Amino acid sequence: MKWLFLTWLALVVSSPAVARAEDTVTTEVRSRQYYAEGTQHFQGGRYLEAGAAFTAGYELSHKPGFLWNMAECARLVGQGDRALDLYRRYVKEAPEGSQRGDAEKHIRELEPPPAPAPKAVAIEVKPQRERDVFRPLPADKKEDSPITHRWWFWTGAAAVVAGAVVTGVVIATSGGKDSSGPSGATVDWRTR
Repeated sequence: MKWLFLTWLALVVSSPAVARAEDTVTTEVRSRQYYAEGTQHFQGGRYLEAGAAFTAGYELSHKPGFLWNMAECARLVGQGDRALDLYRRYVKEAPEGSQRGDAEKHIRELEPPPAPAPKAVAIEVKPQRERDVFRPLPADKKEDSPITHRWWFWTGAAAVVAGAVVTGVVIATSGGKDSSGPSGATVDWRTR
């Protein structure tokens, strides 16, 4: 009975390790398949399909070689920003990688140039004579115009007319009734 329990225990403990080993083998095989598929597409000039295959392989294995391949595909289809990001990730994840030199060269080519420094602008200041600086401003020539040519005159006239119209409407609609008290009859609270 003791041997049976130990055998069962050994199987239970080792089964997750076996499952992990099988998953690792399966992941490795699938990653190699994606690499082979991507390489075929790349050699055939189908860079978008190659990039998709290399991306799938990287998602499974997280090997930096896939980053290099993805960056090359992105660069060749004109996705400079994506290629730049992928080259930088490759250099970061594989500092001793075989393509590091080429990746750094592509990074320098794809990085936007630095913004030029602003140029100094010379400003010439001419000294002014005192009589030019303190010269009185010319008088407003509109002061001699009649009052009816002023904006504030017509604004005031419009306000007076609007007030008269509102007053006339209020008086006309009141109809002479005394509307100051409550409307309707009151109810004595002692009666039902």
